[in-house]
Amino acid sequence: MEKRLSLREQFQAFEAKSPEYTEDCYFFWDWFCNDRSLESKSKSLMPKVKKLVEKLNINIDSHYVFFKNNCPMSGSLYDSFSICELSGNRDVKVWCTPKT
Repeated sequence: MEKRLSLREQFQAFEAKSPEYTEDCYFFWDWFCNDRSLESKSKSLMPKVKKLVEKLNINIDSHYVFFKNNCPMSGSLYDSFSICELSGNRDVKVWCTPKT
């Protein structure tokens, strides 16, 4: 099983622009946009994740986030993020499509 970074580790990697951030596709799991767009999309999404995590008091040591660039059957591409449990079955606890 692959090791996932906790939200705490993801926030630190994001701030430091460390290899865990850059080599892991900027925390994107799936995308339909150009690869070069992922970094700027991540820069827009990560502050929203931080704000939501603080507001909902989510434990940053027992959860992680992944980003997704979605392609609906009709309409334009949009971004979302999922906050999941690190252990167990990794249930999605929060799914969000922030306004751009």
